[in-house]
Amino acid sequence: MLCVVEALVDLPTPIRDNYGLMPAGTELVIYLVLTPFVSVFIYGVYLRIKSYGGIDAIKFLTNFRMIDYSSFLRNVLLQIKMVKELYSGFMHVAIMYGTIVLFIGTLLIFIEHDILRFFGIKMLMGNFYLIYELLLDLFGLLFIIGLVLAINRRIGFSRLKRLRKKNEYTAILAGLLFIGLTGFILEGLRLLISDVYWSKFSFVGWLISEFFRDVGFEKSLAHSTYQIIWWIHALTVFSLVASIPYTTLIHSFLAAINASQARVKEPGTYLPTTPFRLTELSDTDLEVKIGYKRIAELSPIQKLAIDSCTDCGRCEEACPATASGTPLSPSNLIQKLRLELRRSPLENLFEAGILGMNEVYACTTCGACVYSCPASINPLEYLIEARRSLVSEGKLERQIIRLLTNLSRMKNPFGLSRVTKENVIKELRSLGAKTLDEYPEAEYLYWLGCMALFDERIRKVAKSLIKIMIKCGVSFAILGTDEVCTGDPARRVGEEGRYQELAYHNLEILKRFPNKTILTHCPHCYNIFKNEYRDLGVELRVIHHTELLAMLVTSGKLKPPTNGAKLTLHDSCYLARYNKIINEPRTALSGTNLLEMKHHGMDTFCCGGGGGNYWYKVKRIERESVLRIKEAIQAGAEVLVVECPYCLAMLEDAAKSTENKIRVLDIAEVFEND
Repeated sequence: MLCVVEALVDLPTPIRDNYGLMPAGTELVIYLVLTPFVSVFIYGVYLRIKSYGGIDAIKFLTNFRMIDYSSFLRNVLLQIKMVKELYSGFMHVAIMYGTIVLFIGTLLIFIEHDILRFFGIKMLMGNFYLIYELLLDLFGLLFIIGLVLAINRRIGFSRLKRLRKKNEYTAILAGLLFIGLTGFILEGLRLLISDVYWSKFSFVGWLISEFFRDVGFEKSLAHSTYQIIWWIHALTVFSLVASIPYTTLIHSFLAAINASQARVKEPGTYLPTTPFRLTELSDTDLEVKIGYKRIAELSPIQKLAIDSCTDCGRCEEACPATASGTPLSPSNLIQKLRLELRRSPLENLFEAGILGMNEVYACTTCGACVYSCPASINPLEYLIEARRSLVSEGKLERQIIRLLTNLSRMKNPFGLSRVTKENVIKELRSLGAKTLDEYPEAEYLYWLGCMALFDERIRKVAKSLIKIMIKCGVSFAILGTDEVCTGDPARRVGEEGRYQELAYHNLEILKRFPNKTILTHCPHCYNIFKNEYRDLGVELRVIHHTELLAMLVTSGKLKPPTNGAKLTLHDSCYLARYNKIINEPRTALSGTNLLEMKHHGMDTFCCGGGGGNYWYKVKRIERESVLRIKEAIQAGAEVLVVECPYCLAMLEDAAKSTENKIRVLDIAEVFEND
């Protein structure tokens, strides 16, 4: 097509005439009209930055070292999370890239007409202009298609239940669609009036101009109609731009900023911050600021993240606490905080009833909300910090007080004595296990964890694993009676000080056995050793028993189970989402009759025992564990395989309440019971 144009040397050069159909002086009038809209926009930006923290917010927003460009590529440019759903993925990509290209097109017109023309430079002409017209029509069409799909998704036949009906959302989508449609109508009228030979490059506008021509639309009427629609189109654009700082439209910018932060790492789950180190506190540090009671106490990025929420409801749809009927909805949580950010940032959220104890403690910290959020907002961050605030003020329920008291006095969440632990160690030694004092050259330090030490059912998992390791010649030893809780339960309920007391106690013990790889069957122990002790200045080598079993099967030292039972694997949240251990348990179970549930891998569904919920019971309509058992039964499984002691306890208890008697076994027990 370009070759044909180049051959027609006698024809005029394709060129854009920016204000050719408008009265003289329109460019001056448009800037006078634009001024109040720009003022409203700038004032809105000022209010936003002020609400985020003023100067601190500006420093943050201009700190490009905080940008992680791989996160920007995945989460913003490629929209990885969005495109997992074909409909919404295409819809968002069409609107986003349509907006970007149309904005660039408008920017080029501004540069040419308001800057370059004073230097006698014409940019939008010739082949470059033809490509410009072609691309703008293509992406303008995508923009309109995306908006139609969005409106249908919000209020049409394909409306999703998770999407709330709000006049603001409907008005914004309608306004954007109006801009897109009137833009093409203006182009059609312009091509009808000018009738240039290159009009087909603007293929949408050309089709509209042909329609006008076929219905006998007179050029004189087209001219006046063009001018009227031009002003309506311009005023609509100005109004929407001015509204950006005041409406959900701002998410287009804030979500991109939030999703590009270096702190956003896949899978994007939340590792609690370490606000202090006990070893560095002096006697004068009587009060350490921790948690938040007011929006004003949040950091600039935490406030900005709240404001980047589009209320799409994906987090709520994925949340097991919401599905089980607790007071918690991560979407509602963020929307409430967003409203308070604008309305009353100094108001005490708990005293005002904005946040409640059961809402804050219903979270299982599974990370499903974070994994599903396209803007990389992390509701866990706000929930854990809210818990810390409650703990710091001593506003605790009896169940949590009992847990923390047990951890303080007996260094285990059950409150059982050292004698109980000694008896368990004797029992395990009778199977052939040795302590590190007896076998200091062992390759692996098998960390039993509190559940195995103090719960008889979970102890069977440890016994199965010990038998497997002895059979396969794995060099391992147990710590013995010196082993205490890692501190995970304390940290998850918000007691940072108690967590660090236990963590430093363990680190002192582990110093006696340097260069050991810690082996654990508990994903919570695994995660806290590998990821969270790092903030205390220690890097530990850690392996989960699913990884060990996979290595043993791959090496041929251990044969996969062969009893033919229909198995399904429940992925632990703390393994799959927090640490991407997904393939290893499946490798260990290779060759078995393994069926996958609807929610598996990174999309797993929590058992309901995480985040302290094993110890603190929030009233539920139907427990997460029961929902998960039903899903396993629906998959046709006879055995539900787990890889976490909390999952085993929660799901085995839930299985007793169902008519279909599905068995629940740890992955180590599957090999032991073959």
